[in-house]
Amino acid sequence: FNVWSVPDPEAVARAIEASGADLVGLQEVGRGWNVNGGPELVAWLRWRLPQYRLIYAPMLGDLVGDVILSRYPVRETGHIWYPKRKGRLHYGLMWATISTTAGDLLFVNTHFSPYPGFEDDRLAQAEDLLAFWKRRSRTVIVGDFNAGPEERAIQRMLRETLVDVSARHGLATAFTYSSLQPYERLDYIFSSLDVESLAASIPRTTASDHLPFAARVRLR
Repeated sequence: FNVWSVPDPEAVARAIEASGADLVGLQEVGRGWNVNGGPELVAWLRWRLPQYRLIYAPMLGDLVGDVILSRYPVRETGHIWYPKRKGRLHYGLMWATISTTAGDLLFVNTHFSPYPGFEDDRLAQAEDLLAFWKRRSRTVIVGDFNAGPEERAIQRMLRETLVDVSARHGLATAFTYSSLQPYERLDYIFSSLDVESLAASIPRTTASDHLPFAARVRLR
């Protein structure tokens, strides 16, 4: 949905094209579910953005999930669901091993439980994510964490030597939600220490209810 709760796939595609991104992580991508207006966004994005390889992982049932778009060859992919705790819906992560001229990159796209009162769930999901990561080198983790910088889930990520890429460029407290009148930060790009952070920005768009984070990094 865009910021007015209306499906607008073309606006999403244009925002992606304008970013010039080599890798993109999307959350809550619908596949013909009538609750989100019915469009089959996975098939549509494959058609609309042929310059990308598209990987889909079901999360909130078969018809709503997460997507990774990559301009680079993709060697391996997979996904895991976080255990259900207080929340009744499945959230999780998806990952892709991306082949580059500088070596393989592990790219992780995740979505944590939303809403106040689910802080314990988000902290447990951070632990699940870190258990999957295992401090592997050349890693970038992106997603909607539904948590402010002060929340325990985010602090736990930072204690594990992950770099808050946006914070490196003055965006530690920059808001990403809602896109029309931002008032809180919920979205992050993290990297392992061996990924060099070059730049970060928050493009302005109403194609989604969240603003996107964009970053430029270099593999060492």
